[in-house]
Amino acid sequence: MRYRVYQLVVVLICFISDNLYGQMPVITAVDSASYCVGDPILIRLRIDDDRKEIKSVKTDTSVKANEAIEILDYGKWNKDSLDDIWRTSLTAAVYDSGRFTLPEFRLLIEKDSSTDTLYAIPAEVSVSTLPVTDTTAIAPIKNIVRTPSSWRDYLPWMIGAAAFLVVLLLALYFIRKRGKLPPEKPLLMTPVAAYELALTQLNRLKEIKPWEKGKIMEYQVELTQIIRQYMTNRYDIRALELSSDETLRAAKRKIPSAETLSYLSNLLNVADYVKFAKAVPPDEIHEHVMEMALSFIKKTRQP
Repeated sequence: MRYRVYQLVVVLICFISDNLYGQMPVITAVDSASYCVGDPILIRLRIDDDRKEIKSVKTDTSVKANEAIEILDYGKWNKDSLDDIWRTSLTAAVYDSGRFTLPEFRLLIEKDSSTDTLYAIPAEVSVSTLPVTDTTAIAPIKNIVRTPSSWRDYLPWMIGAAAFLVVLLLALYFIRKRGKLPPEKPLLMTPVAAYELALTQLNRLKEIKPWEKGKIMEYQVELTQIIRQYMTNRYDIRALELSSDETLRAAKRKIPSAETLSYLSNLLNVADYVKFAKAVPPDEIHEHVMEMALSFIKKTRQP
């Protein structure tokens, strides 16, 4: 009976020792025990693979840390072929003061025939704020120290002003170029065209006979308007802008015939007499003036 109990104890001891040996320890180390708020904390993890069973190691990134602790970099596991040790370095930061326990990192171990999970022993660190001393006290505000200026300081303004001036000059140039109208050329009609236009207008006015309807003033104005327009088209004399005397002087330089000039003089005088003196000549005068206008047109048809 004692022998069987002894055998059972031996078997249990072997089983427990085998499990303890198979559980690979994870060594956790930090580069310092105290830090300032926000300083990077380097965490080194190490696994001894004496049996050479591990194919790969991964750090479970789903493990949540304290709200004040942030894991900045999980690092990558690498195996040293000389001593069969797997190593990695993690970087964390703490954004509060006090004593903190780093996360218990969970490691996923892949072996040839199985997958295990190991947990790193969490390390403790002390985090403090910067001590306030006389050197860190708020200093009084000093006056602004102005550095001596050079031409390079004004170069952007100079370039901007030059560009604006060039654009302004180009805009003014194109505005003036587009807004400038070509010089107006006088409309010169051929003698035949000027004759036909004036003759058509006179015949229409003769058929209407405005004087018989009491429109004596309108008749004389339209009659002289036709003659003056004819002289503008035929001889380039701006008769519409000239007085009767100025029109006759201009016509004498281009019409040599005294008879033709007398027709022009008589019909202009009658028109001035009606327009300015408010005279009412008899009906035969109106017909006579029309005949003189027709004669003037016909005699000046050819050069």
